[in-house]
Amino acid sequence: MQKYNNIINAIDVGTSKVCILSAEQISENHTKIIGFSSTDSNGLSKGNISDQESITLAVAKVKSDVEKMTGIPITNAYSNISGSHLEIKSMSNSHGNKLENKIITSEDLDLYEKNIEQKHKILDQKRAVFEHLNTKYRLDNSFEIKDPTGMHRSNMEFVYRVVTGEINLIDKLEGSIKDTGINTLHFASNISSSGESTLIESEKLGQTVVIDIGAGVTDIGVFNSGDLNYLKIIPIGGINFSKDIAFVTGISLKNAEELKLKYGSAQWDASNSDTVDSISEETGETIQIDIKDIALLTRERATELCQLLRISLENICEEKDDIQFVLTGGGSNLPGLSNLISKHFCAPVRIAKPYIESTKFQDILNNQIYSTLIGTLRLASENTASNSFNLNQSENLQFSKNIFSKLLS
Repeated sequence: MQKYNNIINAIDVGTSKVCILSAEQISENHTKIIGFSSTDSNGLSKGNISDQESITLAVAKVKSDVEKMTGIPITNAYSNISGSHLEIKSMSNSHGNKLENKIITSEDLDLYEKNIEQKHKILDQKRAVFEHLNTKYRLDNSFEIKDPTGMHRSNMEFVYRVVTGEINLIDKLEGSIKDTGINTLHFASNISSSGESTLIESEKLGQTVVIDIGAGVTDIGVFNSGDLNYLKIIPIGGINFSKDIAFVTGISLKNAEELKLKYGSAQWDASNSDTVDSISEETGETIQIDIKDIALLTRERATELCQLLRISLENICEEKDDIQFVLTGGGSNLPGLSNLISKHFCAPVRIAKPYIESTKFQDILNNQIYSTLIGTLRLASENTASNSFNLNQSENLQFSKNIFSKLLS
């Protein structure tokens, strides 16, 4: 068995599947994927945990698969998290200085961060910070910059954004993973991970909306100059398209999912008179279903999704010519959906697969359904290489109290 060093692991807990990806950190900018496994799961509903035991069993299975593949025990990992409870919170802290026009040093920045640690250890009794998005500095009430070292100022404001979530829901997910013997080092929001794996350099220069359509929910993120500034979760995903077909036709959800993948579309052709055979769930008899009816149902659900996207992004997206959309997740494969979204927003839409370096798993992982997983691994790699995150979430109460200071350490 080959010997590996500096192993990092990423977990994707989704509505329909749970995956684990293991990689070796070769250098600061290079990782080598050495293990991967995925299994069906139904422990999430609308992004929130509905069955902890189901998630634990699914994580345990993929953990065992990858351990057999690599010969290395998995004891810690980075994990994604989603759900309507997630929010982005903007914070700031301002400090004057007795010395006018003082030159800013790295020591000054360290001092400000320590002050923030003391001020924001606890948000409230229900919510905790779990992800630090970006930090900027405002000098003398002027413009914001990312690194003011060496500049003059008499006052500096520390401006930053974080993602917060409900402590009890974070604890449930952490507990489900911990029951398999895995310690969660860090949580990343779904949309942060998906943006990390799909955005190309040109899309990081302006304003880009990333839409990740999963099985149970649709995660939305607005990135400005590569920074996530807004997120929203819509409780509609690919499974809702399948449920529409199952309800109207009377077939099983499994058969409805198969028909959606074969004949679903965001475009409707009324002239299509073809039919397809399926099995009635009630009687067990063979029934004929009009293919145009399947397309009509999926188109109606796709139209509703576009309307909810517009509502969610109202007054968020600036009126500018360079706004663009990136569509990913399993639901992005629906034919005609990208064109429908493009018409709704009068903006270009690109369907994005996650970028992945050459690996024996490339043919499997080069798929929209793994955008979150690949992005979580990349964030884990960056954080491991830079040592910017050193989270120990073994005790849930301590996690809720100290998470922000650890994120800034």
